[in-house]
Amino acid sequence: MADKTDIKKGRELLFKYGGTKVGRVISFSLSVDGEVIDVSDIDSGEWNEFLRGRKSWTISLTANRVEDAGDTEQSTITSDFIDGASEGTIELKPETPETGDVLYSGSVLVTSFTVDNSGSDDAVESSWEFQGTGALTRTVTA
Repeated sequence: MADKTDIKKGRELLFKYGGTKVGRVISFSLSVDGEVIDVSDIDSGEWNEFLRGRKSWTISLTANRVEDAGDTEQSTITSDFIDGASEGTIELKPETPETGDVLYSGSVLVTSFTVDNSGSDDAVESSWEFQGTGALTRTVTA
């Protein structure tokens, strides 16, 4: 069996929002950040001391707009955000999970939405920013 890691080829990954595949993803990034708490005191001497604090996570996603090709999930995210109901769940996993593959899931708030077209013959792109709310769950396929 091949050694599995969290990192896969982009074309092998599947991104779902609200249980539905977001089609034609061009790029995405997942960022997990951790706070540090300074607990230095007089006994620390010349060195600062820290404890690990809370973590947070975000996802940025860019996809081609192809609503005429049946890409209704992009419309759902967009209309939900514009209408104010901007929360849901995400899944990030391989298109065809195998034993040992890593899957991520969690609840998100949609914090930003952009539509961009850089040229008349280019596909219209949509970009979203998601702020994780609560834990980002990492699961290994059995």
